[in-house]
Amino acid sequence: MKVRQLLEHLEEIGEDVLITDGTRTIAQQNALYAQGRTKPGRIVTNASGNNSLHVHGVAIDIVPVGPLGIPLSKRYLLEWAALHRYKNIASIAKQLGFEWGGDWTSFPDKPHLQYTQGLTLAQFKSGRKLDLTRARNEWRSDLQKRLAKMDHAIASPAVTEERKAKLRTARRELQAKIDRI
Repeated sequence: MKVRQLLEHLEEIGEDVLITDGTRTIAQQNALYAQGRTKPGRIVTNASGNNSLHVHGVAIDIVPVGPLGIPLSKRYLLEWAALHRYKNIASIAKQLGFEWGGDWTSFPDKPHLQYTQGLTLAQFKSGRKLDLTRARNEWRSDLQKRLAKMDHAIASPAVTEERKAKLRTARRELQAKIDRI
């Protein structure tokens, strides 16, 4: 639900991302943890097994994608473009309640976002779950704010009739989405 909300915000600003990972099994997490330790490759995580929020379904990894959906690599000049884009994406995600792995000092993880509602890993391990009603209400509230901005634009004498017609169509679609949530 929160991921969909994030993707909608990113789409609005023309930012295209690819979700490369979401929920993982403990075995998948252990395999990633083994990379660079007991298996070939570079270290990509400090969390083994049940110690990752991916295992608890509250974390995603993303990568900005370039023209035609080609993933940006961290090589050559694209590294700087990707870094700037990660910061922009993280800024929007944080406004929606996500935490960004790029803020971590011991093991920065720019592709990582997690939505925990303030719950700790220990709480997730003990069986606590996200409050889906809260997440749904946050999304609904966000959409209603966007609806109010559309209403303001539609009422503005500075907006052309052609633009107002497009806004009215978008408003109906947005209202239908709010009604479905």
